[in-house]
Amino acid sequence: MRRHHLILLGTLALVPGTALAVPAYTITDLGTLGGDFSSGSDINANGQVTGDSGTADGVPHAFLWDPVTGMRGLGTLGENYSSGTGINARGQVTGGSTVADGTNHAFLWDPVNGMQDLGTLGGAGSTAADINDIGQVTGQSQNSNDLSVTFLWAPEAGMQDLGTLGGGYSFGSAINPEGLITGSSETSDGVLPHAFLWSPDNGMRDLGTLAPFPSSSTGYGINAIGQVTGETETVEVPRRAFLWDQVSGMRELGTLGGRESAGFDINAAGQITGTSDPADGTTRAFLWDPVFGMLDLNDLILPGLGWDVLEEARAINDAGQITGYGFIGGQQHAFLLTPVTVAEIPEPETLALIVVGGIVLGLGRHRRRQ
Repeated sequence: MRRHHLILLGTLALVPGTALAVPAYTITDLGTLGGDFSSGSDINANGQVTGDSGTADGVPHAFLWDPVTGMRGLGTLGENYSSGTGINARGQVTGGSTVADGTNHAFLWDPVNGMQDLGTLGGAGSTAADINDIGQVTGQSQNSNDLSVTFLWAPEAGMQDLGTLGGGYSFGSAINPEGLITGSSETSDGVLPHAFLWSPDNGMRDLGTLAPFPSSSTGYGINAIGQVTGETETVEVPRRAFLWDQVSGMRELGTLGGRESAGFDINAAGQITGTSDPADGTTRAFLWDPVFGMLDLNDLILPGLGWDVLEEARAINDAGQITGYGFIGGQQHAFLLTPVTVAEIPEPETLALIVVGGIVLGLGRHRRRQ
């Protein structure tokens, strides 16, 4: 494990009557389980990360990374493959793993009981996507009719079929503390999937799209107040990240200058992480902030630390810590970004340069997104 510290790249942007901090980060290389790749999928309130990593045998295994103990493999449900997709504040991890018959099953791992098979809805396979702090899990499972549908698993109730938006399949991507779930589902017209919001009281609600038919949308992340992020696309317009809320509905978040973007997670402050392409056609991890708009995370860490590029920012917690994956020394590694405060800047001369750099960076990006 390597830990690098950066000097704050951008601190202040001019806003009438106030001063606001442009985000900047330290970066931690989370390493691997002995193989040549890893990827971070989710992060909890304590800064613990889950994802998957290649072992020395080259097989992907789910991992739990802890700021104190580093990365540990979580094993499998008996066969070679596993992947961690969600982690809650108790350090419980969910994801998917192959079982003896070669199919994939959703799992729940905790430090006491290890990896538990969550079963299916009566069909062959299942996979979990996310877990909240009371241990509720969502994902997708085949049911007894061989349809792949969203499930809600709870410790006492087991696995519940949440149905679809009228079509043949659905997938639960994320669950918030109140048990609200987002994901995607085929609609009754059977053409393109739509993002949904499921609640215990109202069932599955279609969140629509940003364009008339034919168009699609997928929800990937949901925060504590029910805001959703994901992606939407049409035949003419490539995928674009969106933010949906109860008041304003769905709005596009733009790109880093290229054609595509996708939002993967959203925290309580409304900050969104995802991936986008700039004008040069590469792939870059982004942070979308309600004040500053979409920022390239590669611009918010100090260059020269060995990282080639940060490609995907998969998750963000309420403290603003971010995980995902990038490339360092030509290898794909999971990372942890931790916000830097002004108090961590040691020298006044450095701070003066940072203030100027932050103003230029913040205002420049703001103009490009107006």
